[in-house]
Amino acid sequence: MIFFRLLKISRPKFWHYVAGPFLLGSIFIVEQNPILIFPALAGFFWFLFFGNLFVYGINDLYDQDTDVFNEKKNEVDEVLLQDKEQKMLKISLVVSVLSGGFFLFISWFSAVNWLLFMFFSWQYSGTPIRAKSKPFLDGIFNVLYILPAGVALGLGSQTLPISLFIAGTLWCMAMHAFSAIPDIVPDKKAGLQTTATFLGWRNTLLYCLGCYLIIFYVLPGVFLKLLLLPYLVIVGILYFKNADSVRKFYPYFPWLNLLVGAGLFFYIVSIVSGF
Repeated sequence: MIFFRLLKISRPKFWHYVAGPFLLGSIFIVEQNPILIFPALAGFFWFLFFGNLFVYGINDLYDQDTDVFNEKKNEVDEVLLQDKEQKMLKISLVVSVLSGGFFLFISWFSAVNWLLFMFFSWQYSGTPIRAKSKPFLDGIFNVLYILPAGVALGLGSQTLPISLFIAGTLWCMAMHAFSAIPDIVPDKKAGLQTTATFLGWRNTLLYCLGCYLIIFYVLPGVFLKLLLLPYLVIVGILYFKNADSVRKFYPYFPWLNLLVGAGLFFYIVSIVSGF
């Protein structure tokens, strides 16, 4: 029962947000040195469960007072915690940190990216920074979702190109802002100020559109730009709808991200395979 409760807290429907970037970064490394598939697999499974558990477990611990206003938390994610569950989760978070410590001994680049991943995951929801309560800073802290790619690249002593880092950061900022639109009402009730509550739903869509357009300009190659087109089209259409339309589309948003991530995966595989 404990395992399944922790599994629920780790949000399996969002696992690809953390584990996916690590997988994408691992492709280049394993292709150059197949023996690295073993630490790559260990890292992938750590991010798949423990990394996600840390991100969302920290969130749940610090959000107990605000989650009561959020229907998604009460009816869908079911992450309101009893006292015993909070103690169980705190122990699990310590295990997550200790079990991920092996990243510190791989390379300096893996170590730095893992430490930053842990810091941003913690301080996005935790105090004293609690970035999720500060407009625009909340989006910047979501850079945590591309840092696993840096950890993976560090397995082979490689680094992340600055253009891809910028594109990834902007993608994370847009993803966060879009996802916060359905939470505008409960966040306001809880007194939580986010980018979406600050801008309003329609201006938040413009903010997302601006991020995607910059990414479109920064990304190299036609195929990568094509992968971005669905976001531009969907955000453009929703802008002329209403806030309820965004809420209704939101359950499909993680699936869109998964499909685009799969396209990026096969694109990278084709590159390293020489096709």
